[in-house]
Amino acid sequence: MDGAERSLDLAHYDFALGEENARAVGDAIRRAADRGVRMRFAYNVDHANPIPVPPPPEPDALLISSLPVEAKAIAGVPDLMQQKYLVRDDRTVWTGSHNWTDRSLRNDEVTLRIAGARQVEAYRRAFLHVWGLTPP
Repeated sequence: MDGAERSLDLAHYDFALGEENARAVGDAIRRAADRGVRMRFAYNVDHANPIPVPPPPEPDALLISSLPVEAKAIAGVPDLMQQKYLVRDDRTVWTGSHNWTDRSLRNDEVTLRIAGARQVEAYRRAFLHVWGLTPP
């Protein structure tokens, strides 16, 4: 995030960080805001299924609301917003199997950094769809 110059679009199914990680991520987002970076954060919210399968996310809405980002809670009904990526300056993507949670930081997860123009454009379009700016 510290390399962002113009924009950061984050889409995360779950975002629940303990104090230390919340401070590190929050500080990186605040530094980006201080540089004038436009940021949007889409995250999944709990769904009303009688049996929580799959387990609902536990996004830290208080942390997200404290950050200088435009945030949008995406309802998990009828489908989960199961995406996990960050698009930086419409030039690179950081994605993988991990949620942004302390639990995921302890797991064996996969993280990819993608800089290919076609691939980045696909993630950018996916974010615009999740954000509600383009049709499916």
